[in-house]
Amino acid sequence: MTINKQSRLFKKITGVSASGIRADSSVYSVKGDNFKMYKLEFTYKDSGFTGADHAFSFKQNDPVLLLLKAPTFISKHDYFGSIYYAYPACKLRVTQNEEGEILITDINGDKQKNNEINFFQKLILQTGPLEGSFANIYLNPEQIKNVDTVYKLENKIGLLKQNRLFFLDSISSRHLMSNNFKRVAAETIHYLAIQDSIELYFNFKNLLIQNNQYDGKVKNILKCINSIKIYPTYFFDKICQSVFNLVLGKPYWRSMIWNEQEFYDNIDTIKKYFHNLAKDYMLLSQYTNAAKKYTISNGYFSTLLTEVKDPAFRSILLREHQFNQRKWAITINSGKKDIISLDGKTNSLEEIFEKYKGKLILMDFWASWCAPCIENMPFSIELEKQYKNKGIVFIYVSLDKDEVKWQVSNFSEQLNGKNSFRFINFKESAFLKNFGIDEIPRYMLIDKTGKVVNDNAPSPATDSLKILINSLL
Repeated sequence: MTINKQSRLFKKITGVSASGIRADSSVYSVKGDNFKMYKLEFTYKDSGFTGADHAFSFKQNDPVLLLLKAPTFISKHDYFGSIYYAYPACKLRVTQNEEGEILITDINGDKQKNNEINFFQKLILQTGPLEGSFANIYLNPEQIKNVDTVYKLENKIGLLKQNRLFFLDSISSRHLMSNNFKRVAAETIHYLAIQDSIELYFNFKNLLIQNNQYDGKVKNILKCINSIKIYPTYFFDKICQSVFNLVLGKPYWRSMIWNEQEFYDNIDTIKKYFHNLAKDYMLLSQYTNAAKKYTISNGYFSTLLTEVKDPAFRSILLREHQFNQRKWAITINSGKKDIISLDGKTNSLEEIFEKYKGKLILMDFWASWCAPCIENMPFSIELEKQYKNKGIVFIYVSLDKDEVKWQVSNFSEQLNGKNSFRFINFKESAFLKNFGIDEIPRYMLIDKTGKVVNDNAPSPATDSLKILINSLL
């Protein structure tokens, strides 16, 4: 959704103008922004299970409006694996007590939504951390020499799953919850148990292989995943990737595609081991990740598309490929001088890319009026310091209309003396239209040959961007 459309929708829902755009323009502050307030960082997928990940921050007692496209989980990446369930167009407030417990509430006081939003936090208090719960129930791998101990740990994982399902039944019998949420919660508990089993088999792989048990364990997990008939929920993408890595004999957390041949090999492996919705999802996921870095030919894509049977996943795959074809068709505009530097000189992006050929380029698209851009700018500046003289150039390109506000913001954000530019007329930029850049902040990586390798890179506030940069240097 474009910035203008979301602003109108925000005003229609709330009756007031949006005071600041957060993350991918889907999260708004209901109050004015105060950047000195304590913030809590979260991520979410903008269209449910198949959406893109975005980061945003709550401020204590500062309401926000989430204009989501589908119900989704908000994640707090902490030791507990905290998650909260949110609905489209929900207005939420976050509070944190002295013990560090976080509570997210619906501003309208909807009891059912509040029960569903915070169910998993109650589950954590009752049964322990969601992610990495396996670490709390197993012994030191070096101390385990008998495969029978692995079976006992399997039983503990199963018992933890049953306790969590029992807790769900108990809570839902006493507090108002929708049947759909109860299904989502039960599925998520089921997926958590699968992930714990994957970690168990990975940690004791050699012992299981010695007892001819490893292949059978992996096949059982594949059978479980392949039997899923309804659209999956949170954690499904993680367990699919994890078991895929077990099949390949790689660490279960690995997700990076290092080269084109690996992508083609991965597709062959998926077709061999995955079926039904799991297969469709994995093919879509592999294509989406590979297409960020490589050009997938129409011929190969057509073959790939025949393997995807689910109409929803086919639709997403087609849309992604059409966008990527347009994107790779015109990487750079035809030399038009449409950006201006602080010293008043006009340039083209093509000239900038050519100037720094042989180095990796990180482009930061921002504007002085964009609240999350300003919030993330210190992370960009710090990242630039960390990678000084390491073969990467940081370029800041503003979508400001007002030249004076842009110049003032350059000074306040410490961009003076850096590669800072402004689009002379961003609405007419073929580059922005070609890459669909109508929401900021947006980050883009250009490789040493001048080719765009990731047009929607992670935020500089996350470790994901560092991992991506290191893989390209």
